[in-house]
Amino acid sequence: MSAGLPFIDIHNVSVDVPEDRAWSAVVSTVGLVTCRPMWRALATALRCSPSGAVGAPETAGSCLPGFRVTQSDAPTLWGLEGSHFFARYALTFRVTPLNDQRCQVSAESSGSFPGIHGAAYRALVIGTGGHVVSVRGMLRQIKADAERPRTVHAP
Repeated sequence: MSAGLPFIDIHNVSVDVPEDRAWSAVVSTVGLVTCRPMWRALATALRCSPSGAVGAPETAGSCLPGFRVTQSDAPTLWGLEGSHFFARYALTFRVTPLNDQRCQVSAESSGSFPGIHGAAYRALVIGTGGHVVSVRGMLRQIKADAERPRTVHAP
């Protein structure tokens, strides 16, 4: 959890791959989500900070639209933080090995929503369940990406 931000929730998915492959899927899936036109339009409308992508997403100090990478301990921990008009927020991914060929990916959310506009935004995003749907959808995509068979091309 991010220092100073209240806990919101945590969601998990079991992935039938080793932790390094799950880690790659976490970073690439979140990177793809934040580059989608709908996400970028929302990030622009809310004036998210950071506003764009800078650096390699698996490196602390890098940025994705709406998120700054605050922690990156491959293949087990990836911490993201950001802010916009109505909130300060953090999303922390943890990859925990269950055995040699299986792991659990967790997504922990925290955030603060100051003022009356922040409270209204929290009610809209958290209160309606939209946040849960989004995070669980992202975890399903991470699982699918990680477990997708890899094709090996002969030289």
